[in-house]
Amino acid sequence: MMILRPKRFYLLIAATLTVLFSQNTFSKNSSWEKVAFQRGIKVWKKGEKNSSILSFKGEVVIHSSIHEVFSVLFDPYHKKEFIQNCTEFDVLEFKGLPNSSTSYVRISNNIPLIDDRDVVLKSRVVFFPKQKTIKVHFKKASNDTALKPKRKGIVRIPKLEGFWDLKAIEVKGKHKTKITYQVTSNPGGVIPIWLVNLANKELPYRTLNKLRRLVGQKIKFAKTRKVVKYLFDFSPFFNTRLPSLERNDQEKSEVKASLIAEFKKSCRQGIKEACQMVKPFTLL
Repeated sequence: MMILRPKRFYLLIAATLTVLFSQNTFSKNSSWEKVAFQRGIKVWKKGEKNSSILSFKGEVVIHSSIHEVFSVLFDPYHKKEFIQNCTEFDVLEFKGLPNSSTSYVRISNNIPLIDDRDVVLKSRVVFFPKQKTIKVHFKKASNDTALKPKRKGIVRIPKLEGFWDLKAIEVKGKHKTKITYQVTSNPGGVIPIWLVNLANKELPYRTLNKLRRLVGQKIKFAKTRKVVKYLFDFSPFFNTRLPSLERNDQEKSEVKASLIAEFKKSCRQGIKEACQMVKPFTLL
């Protein structure tokens, strides 16, 4: 009899980064219970109403600005590095960009008898300038099969929803970000619920730890940091003006040309909405 190690099963749970919009379906009758505290990352669990699936939440404060952290979440070019065992990531819908989008994620698996998983995620970004907070909500798309038909040998994740909450903190001129990541997930297929919950318990820690490492890789996300400062207004999040957020006409033209090139590429690949994004697209 083959024994499957619990730690390996977190690979079956899709996380995302990138992107994301849910309504609060968590139980109002249960309270959060702390289950782990490791390397500055705290993890809690909570029972979900009318379900044996648990919700999990992780929290950490990192010494990077909210602009840098958000850029890693928004970045579409390195999702395979951010989402563990991600072998495919594609933007399926451009409608609502930059505040919302729909993406496809496939998670590979090298455990015998366990199929790969995939999911179509709708995401929504909301800025709260007065609270110096950004929320990125994500939820499995209700029309997922229409956007991306199911494929033989891959299990479509039946439930995945949650959010990212980024809070800007400034102490003596030094910028930090408080990050909260919450997720409820059921990978589907023939996997015991208790094992799903055990895997989900590890998900917040591993995801936040990965995010913390990627934020430190400044060069890798330089392009996305440049793009997002022309898509969103970060000025209310900082008491002092940051040189990295300053804009100029030449850079703005370069960013616009780069984005239009991306839209044209997606248009040629058959995404009609990308074709429609080329002409009316504007930057701040």
